[in-house]
Amino acid sequence: MPTQGAVVGIDQFIGNEEYLYKGFGALFIKVFIDQLVAQDPKVMVVVDPDPDNAAAIRCYEKVGFEKLGEYQASWGMALVMMYQKK
Repeated sequence: MPTQGAVVGIDQFIGNEEYLYKGFGALFIKVFIDQLVAQDPKVMVVVDPDPDNAAAIRCYEKVGFEKLGEYQASWGMALVMMYQKK
């Protein structure tokens, strides 16, 4: 794993159903991460979707996130995923 820079946690949602499953989430996340990497090439970005949310997990993997493992959060199980430029 590359040397760690800043650690940033993200969380987002698309509220209007007509925008779901059209790639907007992946595009939004990629643009945001590209801006973070431009400021700090060693930045690590983490997210923790519900392990049963296959669409969110596919979206994060499309951007380049990797699965690290699951944990029990106060709201239920969460899957920790991490992005770091290689």
